[in-house]
Amino acid sequence: MPISMAFAKVFMKHYLSRGTQLMTQSYDWQDAEDSFLKSFCSITRFPWGSIYLWKNEPLWPKFNFARISADQTNATEIEKIANTFRNLSDYTAKEIWFRIPRSVTLESDWTTVLKKDSDAIVSITYKNDLREMPPKTNQTLLVRCTTESQMRTWWEINSSGRSRTHIFGNSIWPIILEKSKNEENFFYLLKHNNLNVTCGALSKFGQNLNSWGLATMSGYQKMGYSKMYLSEVSALHPGVFYSQIDEDSPRLSSLKLRPGTEILEIEDYYVYAHN
Repeated sequence: MPISMAFAKVFMKHYLSRGTQLMTQSYDWQDAEDSFLKSFCSITRFPWGSIYLWKNEPLWPKFNFARISADQTNATEIEKIANTFRNLSDYTAKEIWFRIPRSVTLESDWTTVLKKDSDAIVSITYKNDLREMPPKTNQTLLVRCTTESQMRTWWEINSSGRSRTHIFGNSIWPIILEKSKNEENFFYLLKHNNLNVTCGALSKFGQNLNSWGLATMSGYQKMGYSKMYLSEVSALHPGVFYSQIDEDSPRLSSLKLRPGTEILEIEDYYVYAHN
């Protein structure tokens, strides 16, 4: 790389990183998800939003995207954000993923630079209604993971529930294991009749907890184990949980029916695919 280009890139990273000094307004729903993403991504703040980058997996949209948080945006601003994304990353593909809350006003010209994806993610808070929870039985036991062996079981269940393969060679696994050693995170296994069937995790952010990683082993799904897990974990951590759920998830449909569930934001995925 020519010296002038190298200097320009270093300067751009330094200059843009000052966006962390001028952070966009903090939203609890963003802070909740960031309590998970910060273990993987560098997160750079700007007045218009944030850029998330994971160098280990630079083409994985879950960990590499631009999030717009400004009140409104248009094609010109989106072009600028895409260029900023390129300057901060070693990204080589044409496609850049955006996550844009539905509360953000998109000017009509956005279609010239973005293509809307069918997926969306919903940020919610919910308070477990114990009246709707299955009663605790002697066959049900919630166990906090404190050893690597327990965490390997946690990861096996989580991977089974998501049809993940080659699980201990997966780039996420060592970071999950490292997160389990941090006192800000709680990893749990739900046993039923001495069989580990469901896993989940909580991460602290401020005075709140973000619930994530909830999964039930393949072959044991749709049998009420997620509800059992939530009942048990809410007894240990009473109050409101934050969470991020795919808009088409059956779990979201179930939570919407319960009193105390609040949708904080819905973010749509968009793809920028210009040269």
